Amino acid sequence: MSAKRTVEDSEEYPHDYPSRLDWKESWYFTYMDPKNKICGVFYISHYPNNGRTDYLTTYSVDGKLDGYMNSTGVSGKLKEITDGKLTFELVKPNQKWNVILETEKINMDFAFFGRFPPFRFDSAKAYAKDILEQEHYEQSCKVNGTVKFPDGFSIKVDSYGHRDHSWGLRDYSQITKWDWMQAQFNDYAMNIIRLTIGKKTEISGFLSTKDGNTEIVDSRIETKYEEDQKTPKSSTYRAIDENGQSRTIYSKKIYGIVYPPRQFKGGIRTDIYENFSEFENKGEKGKGYGISEYLVTVKV
Repeated sequence: MSAKRTVEDSEEYPHDYPSRLDWKESWYFTYMDPKNKICGVFYISHYPNNGRTDYLTTYSVDGKLDGYMNSTGVSGKLKEITDGKLTFELVKPNQKWNVILETEKINMDFAFFGRFPPFRFDSAKAYAKDILEQEHYEQSCKVNGTVKFPDGFSIKVDSYGHRDHSWGLRDYSQITKWDWMQAQFNDYAMNIIRLTIGKKTEISGFLSTKDGNTEIVDSRIETKYEEDQKTPKSSTYRAIDENGQSRTIYSKKIYGIVYPPRQFKGGIRTDIYENFSEFENKGEKGKGYGISEYLVTVKV
């Protein structure tokens, strides 16, 4: 793996920042345990210059969707990543994070272990001045934890997952659309993103194994929709890696989440569809699990 794709341990921590109000730093963790019919997302987004930190988790337990949202007024670099109910704890850089949620509805205590090396995306490739100026890396994870409910019922979670860390500028209203997926298979993980800003489209992604990461350099994505013709239900991803190897992966939605609009700006609303999905790699036995995510901006 080339040096520009490596992630230093120091980069796991909150970063220094310029004086731009729209500069933010985000951490994102997701998991899917099909055996126990539980999946979810943990997310934090911190704006150090305007004193706002957004905390979010959505989860589905046996098909029932719920979640937690909160915003706090914390300026400057975060000393700890918590609002008192949702906590993100770095245990060992690039190797282990703990994520804990404690509310009156549910108690979650998860450990995310890096199972393959993290992959740094090429920030120059997707760069668009005043729209997308950020650093960004992702990592396939092994997830262990416990979910407890007030009535005493509990679930042991043993699954694969994924995490993302980014910092910089991101103006959602100027991003036309993106298609992003992460599929966790037993011996490897696949990641693809197709990002469109105006007339410019960039393809990125990677294949992760115990031996490292192989970059995805091209992809074609075909998506089918629900009857409303706007809610995605399945996709076909045809990807080519840096070695010229081609793969075709199919996704099928199991649970779907439509986030509250991420941003209203200049008559534009940003919609994000998060599909917890089952994946198949053409020509291979076995299934993978993960997320197909779709973002689209809509005029309102």
